[in-house]
Amino acid sequence: QFYNWLKIEKKETDATSGSKMQKLRTIITHAFENGNLTKNCMTDIKINKGKPKIEYLTDNEVVKITDFQHPSKSLTQTRDLFLFQIYSGLAYADLMALNKEDLQTADGQYFVKKERIKTGVNFISVVDKKGIDIWEKYNWELPKYTNQRYNLYLKDIQNITNIQTTLTTHLARKTYATRMLNKGVSLNVVSRLLGHTNTNITQRHYAYTKDVTVLDEVKKIEL
Repeated sequence: QFYNWLKIEKKETDATSGSKMQKLRTIITHAFENGNLTKNCMTDIKINKGKPKIEYLTDNEVVKITDFQHPSKSLTQTRDLFLFQIYSGLAYADLMALNKEDLQTADGQYFVKKERIKTGVNFISVVDKKGIDIWEKYNWELPKYTNQRYNLYLKDIQNITNIQTTLTTHLARKTYATRMLNKGVSLNVVSRLLGHTNTNITQRHYAYTKDVTVLDEVKKIEL
């Protein structure tokens, strides 16, 4: 009934509904194992995880956000945070915990090397010069917003710029990964940049290779 409610009433996708069902299973299983329930009602239920839709911003959409101007300080700061994520690939939690001491340089490249707050997995995030310019603009102290407030302001930016793809903090991370992949960076390296435990996560949720990238890569070799 819960699953049907998610699909019919809330109109959730298979992937989102499946994720919420998995969380419910965790709670039910925990309650059963601790004696709070006499039966685990989730044992025989198969969860349809669906196939997650890989979303990312096109170069033109990134330009739209870059050119976005508004008198609101909050929307301006949100635009800058979002662009910084696009140029660094940092997840929201890691972005909010970022400080100047995290920045390192080597051979002209800027990067952040830390453990992800969410998983504790080591990552090394290469930050584009455009991201460094944004960071420096705020004197190395980026604005802080709650995830809810951040996404709310992103929704305003989306409506004003008329971008069809739903803007979220996570979309910036997906855009970073997709751009890296389509510039010829290998899946293994992109996975490390994002701090994923394995490439399957990267490939399933983040990695999209454009047709032109496939053609350009094959053009370099002889079959």
